[in-house]
Amino acid sequence: MKELKPIIIPERFKYMDQYIKENPKLFPEGFPVNCLLHKGKTGCGGTEMVLNNERNTIIAVPTKDLIKNKIEPNAQRKERRDYILGVMEGIEEYQIMNYIEQYKVKKIMVTYDSLPKVIKIIAAKGGNAYEDYFLLVDEYHRLFLDNLFRDNAVRNLLNEAIKFKSVTFMTATPVDEIFIMEELKYLPVQEIIWEGKKRVDVKVIRTNSVMEQVLSHIGFGMGIAVPEAQNLHFFVNSVSFIASVIKKQQLTPNLARIVCSNTGENKKKLGEEFEISTTSSPVKKFNFYTSTVFEGSDILDENGYTIVVSDGNTSSRIIDISTSMKQICGRIRNSKYKYRVDYICPYSKTLDQPFDEYLAYTLEEMDKTQKWVERINDLEEENRKWEINIMRKGLDQTYIRINESSSMLEVDKNKYMLDLYNYKKRCELLGKDWDVKSNLIYNDYIVSEITSVTHEKTPSINLLAKEKVRKCFKDYFEEYAMLKERREKENTISFHFSRMFNLQEERHQVLEREYPLVKDAYEKLGVDKVRNMKYKTSNIKRELKKLANLPDSKIVIDYIKKRYSLPCQLEVSTWKEILDNIYHVELGLDECTKAKATDLNKWFVTEYGYIKKEKVTTDVMTVIREKSIIEGQDLMNDIE
Repeated sequence: MKELKPIIIPERFKYMDQYIKENPKLFPEGFPVNCLLHKGKTGCGGTEMVLNNERNTIIAVPTKDLIKNKIEPNAQRKERRDYILGVMEGIEEYQIMNYIEQYKVKKIMVTYDSLPKVIKIIAAKGGNAYEDYFLLVDEYHRLFLDNLFRDNAVRNLLNEAIKFKSVTFMTATPVDEIFIMEELKYLPVQEIIWEGKKRVDVKVIRTNSVMEQVLSHIGFGMGIAVPEAQNLHFFVNSVSFIASVIKKQQLTPNLARIVCSNTGENKKKLGEEFEISTTSSPVKKFNFYTSTVFEGSDILDENGYTIVVSDGNTSSRIIDISTSMKQICGRIRNSKYKYRVDYICPYSKTLDQPFDEYLAYTLEEMDKTQKWVERINDLEEENRKWEINIMRKGLDQTYIRINESSSMLEVDKNKYMLDLYNYKKRCELLGKDWDVKSNLIYNDYIVSEITSVTHEKTPSINLLAKEKVRKCFKDYFEEYAMLKERREKENTISFHFSRMFNLQEERHQVLEREYPLVKDAYEKLGVDKVRNMKYKTSNIKRELKKLANLPDSKIVIDYIKKRYSLPCQLEVSTWKEILDNIYHVELGLDECTKAKATDLNKWFVTEYGYIKKEKVTTDVMTVIREKSIIEGQDLMNDIE
C-alpha cells in the first residue's frame, strides 16, 4: 500500500480544523480526501469539522448511538437536529426528501446499513450523491471488525463508497497493513502526527477473576478510598457482565448508569429497574458502557475516571475490548483524569499455538480454499451450478460465499484475516506481563504499573468448621436460599463494606462461585420449582437448558474437543448424530431443536467433501479446528 507523507501538526494546534485553516494549500478540498486517514488521536475534531463546513456531506458511522451522540445537545453545543439529519430507525423516506429540499448545505449521518438507501433517495430528488457529496466513513476499522456479523451491510457500503468522487475512510485506531480490507487497499494511507501529544498512563491489573476485581473497584468507590468527586466509568464488551456486576453489588439506579444498545434482549438482561441511558444522560457514580459508544461518542464528566475491563473470553465473543483501547482512552473529553486509565485483564493462559504458527496455518488454509474455489469456478457453467447446488447444504459460508448473480464461488479473505486478527489480540492480551507491556508501549501508552491481584475462593462456613459430612445439592441450595433471603433484608452500604473486609456475610457469593448450579437454579427456576423437582440435578440442568433453547457454545466445543482428535473427518450423518446427542442429552434441549451437521460451522472451521465406500459416494465433513470468533445472534446486541 502507498503511504503519503505524514502530516505533522505542531503542538500549538489542538484540533484538525485549526491546522487546516492555516494551511489551505495542503488541502484543496478543505479536508484530506481519497485516502485512509489515520488521524492520530481521538477528540481532534475530525468529524466535527466536516459537520460544520460548507460542503454537502454524508457521514457513515457504525452505530445509531454514535449518530444520537453527535446530534443531541450537550454542555458544549446546542441542539442541532435541525441542520444534521440522522438516518436510523424511525426516519421515513419523505423526511429525508424534505430535508434535502429544505437545506442548502446537507449534513446527513447514516449507519453503514443505510448508505445505499440515502444514495437512492438523493437520486430520486434529481441529485447525484457520488458527485455532489463528500463521503466520510468514520471509524472505518469497524468495517473490518464487524465484517463477520454485518457482512451484507459492510459489503454494500464498500460497493457504494468506491463510486464517490471524494471519499475518506477515517479512524484513530488503524489496524496493521496485513489486516486492511482487500477493498480498501487501492487507497493511500495518510497519517497525522501530533507533536507534543500527551501519552496516556495505563495501570495494568492482571487477575484470576476479572469480575471480582471490578467488584473490588466498586467496593472501594463506595467508601473513602476514592475521592467523593471521582466517578468511575467502566468500558466492557458484555451487557451480561454489567448485569452481573450490578446484581452482585446490589447497585441501584441512582448509583449506576448503563449505556448500551437499546434492545429488548438487553433490557431483559438488566431488568425492569434499570433504564438504558445515553451518553447525554446525567453522569452517575458508576457508569458502564458497551461497544456501542467505544468509538466517536463524546462523554463529558470532569471527574470521570476510565476503567477498561477485558474479560478474556475472546474465543467465544466479539473482538476483545483491548482492540478499542485508543478509542476508549479519549472518550471522556473533559476529564481531569483524561490521561490515566486502569486496565483490568486476566492472567496469562496457555494458547493452542504461537501466533506465528497460527498465521502460517491460516495463510495456508486461505490459499488452499482459493485454489479449490478457482477449480470449481473454472468448470463449465452447467457443471459449476450442479456442483454448487450439491455442496450448498454443507458449505461453510463464513469463509466462502456464493455470488447468486453469477453462480460463482468467492473466498472472503477479510474473514480469514479477522479470525487471524482476533487470535493475535488474544496472544497480546493473554501473554506474559512483558507482552502486555510491550504491546501498550508500542501503541504509545505509558505503563506505569503492572500489578497481579489474586482473589481467593473463600470456603463456606461449613467447610471452615471442618465438617466431615459431605453435603449434597439440596443442602447447598437450601443454605443459599436462606442466605439470599437474609441478604435482601440487609442494608446496602453495610454490605459493600462487608465485601471490602471479607466478613462472613459474603458466604452466598462463595457458594455462587463454588457451586454455580445453585445460583442458576435459584435465579432462573425459583425455590418452589427446585423443591418440586426433588433437587435432582439432571432434571434441573435440563430445565435450565430448555429456558435458553439454544446450544451452549462452550459445551459443544468442549464435548467435541475432548472426544475427537482434530482435525477429524466423519460422515455427515455421524456428525448429525453427535450433535443430536449433545443437544438433547447433554444440554436437554426440546425435541423441536433439530441438529444439523452444518451447525458445526458456528464453532469450528470445517471442510466438506466426499468419500467412496464400496462404489457408494458418501458425504463427509472434516472438523479442522475451533474458530477464534464464534458466530451468534447475541453478538449483534451492541452494534445496531
